[in-house]
Amino acid sequence: MEQTEILDGSKIICVFMDGEVMDDGMCWFWGHHHVRTTNKCFHIKAVKYHSSWDWLMPVVEKIESSKVDNWPEPIKSFTFRIESKYCLISGHSGIAQPGVFYQTPYGYEPESKIHATWLAVVGFIKWYNSLKS
Repeated sequence: MEQTEILDGSKIICVFMDGEVMDDGMCWFWGHHHVRTTNKCFHIKAVKYHSSWDWLMPVVEKIESSKVDNWPEPIKSFTFRIESKYCLISGHSGIAQPGVFYQTPYGYEPESKIHATWLAVVGFIKWYNSLKS
């Protein structure tokens, strides 16, 4: 992964996890922080969503519990399927499975399992945020 890709993805995840990215690159988490640490502020270059399961799994859990009402069939939850260097995120309505919202592109091999999951998380959050616009 390139540094700019990591920084851009980290900013997207930070905001999704109720953080605020300041102009100076500091990411503040107001209230409870999802990573077990006493710090509430990290420089965006120091966050570890791309390299630590301790950082990334709370994001996966938040996505799994997310809901989408403004979709043809409201989505009540999402599930992850993570295998080797592949990740798939599916949505579920309770009646039917509306579809796949992210999957590792065919022909592209991420560097690792966490890289594949990180790419899926960033791709999902971009899609999820686009629904709010």
